[in-house]
Amino acid sequence: MPVYAYVARDEASVETRGTVEGASVPAVLRELKGQGLRIVELSETALPQIPRGVAEADLLAFYRQLAAMVATDTPLVESLRLLAGETPSQTLSEAASSVAVEVEHGVRFSEALSRYPRLFPPTYAALVRSAETTGRLDEVLVRIADHIEQYSTLARRVLITLAYPLFICLLALGLVSFLELFVLPKFAQLFTELGVTEFPVVTQVLLWSRHVAPYFLVGIVPLVLLIILFLRLQRRTAQGRYTQDYRKLRVPLIGPLYHYAALARVSSTLGMLLGSGMGVLESIRLAAGTAGNEAVRLGTRQMEAAVAAGESLEEGMKAAGIFPGFMVARTASAEKGGNLPGAFMELGRYYDHLMDSRARTFTTIIEPVLLVLLGGAILFVVMGVFLPLVQVISQLSS
Repeated sequence: MPVYAYVARDEASVETRGTVEGASVPAVLRELKGQGLRIVELSETALPQIPRGVAEADLLAFYRQLAAMVATDTPLVESLRLLAGETPSQTLSEAASSVAVEVEHGVRFSEALSRYPRLFPPTYAALVRSAETTGRLDEVLVRIADHIEQYSTLARRVLITLAYPLFICLLALGLVSFLELFVLPKFAQLFTELGVTEFPVVTQVLLWSRHVAPYFLVGIVPLVLLIILFLRLQRRTAQGRYTQDYRKLRVPLIGPLYHYAALARVSSTLGMLLGSGMGVLESIRLAAGTAGNEAVRLGTRQMEAAVAAGESLEEGMKAAGIFPGFMVARTASAEKGGNLPGAFMELGRYYDHLMDSRARTFTTIIEPVLLVLLGGAILFVVMGVFLPLVQVISQLSS
């Protein structure tokens, strides 16, 4: 919806400025008059579009420094402008400056943050809105920073775990390709000049694969590109995203990593939101958006619908079918005991630890397998090069 900047006076004739979203000018006028304001000036404005590209480290530092300034009673507008000049991210600097301008004109801090969902997700804006009511803004900002750090660490561990086998496979492919394309042909020419007419089977296979490889690439490269294009197009639909993410959870060895990571995000976010005094339904709705997996996100939204219909969290989790039995049982116990925030924070730590343990297990299993495959591939090429050499030496000796 369009955004309108206004100048108005209240019943005491005190001037106030701000921005408000509305479908049209009459709709905005009705809303402002309903708040007891007399409009002096009203004009449509465009907020700057903030693109992606802010490093998590910059965002983490922004929240921690802002929390420290707020804790020392530094005015919010002054803090935002100071941080806008200090942050190394141009994108974040522009966003902080815009938020400072809006807050200075009477817009609530949480509302100003919500204008930039790519930088300040709805979860964080909702936490700030809750803190504006309780007066614990510095504590909430620290909590948000801790959540960003935990989220970033979790994502980085999953990426490192999956990147290791990919790196080993690419290394093996690169070494074998180098030996086959640049080393083997020179040796084959040398052996031919030395009178070798029949090569060993290993060498024949390598020479054959070298001639066949271009034709294989002509067929395989377009096929791979078509598969990537199909997956990207499928990802654009809700059903496609669900199908891909659900299958991710079922992949042997790797699937549990995605599942535990998503459960850790949802649990820790729920604990943080509930601990800030937010309602259960709103907390579940916001936590669903942090899952990072469409199957887990939809399962969390199903739990929200069940709770909204009057069922307990335990019944909602069972109906969703995506939450493990331990998580359901722990939630049921906490629901009866009245300690949901603590229980969800504990579950977040539990699944974080479980994911870390599974990642180490995956690495322990896959590392020797990959090293054996790498060594076997190199050994095969080396044998293809040196077996004819042994044959030549034998002929010369005889």
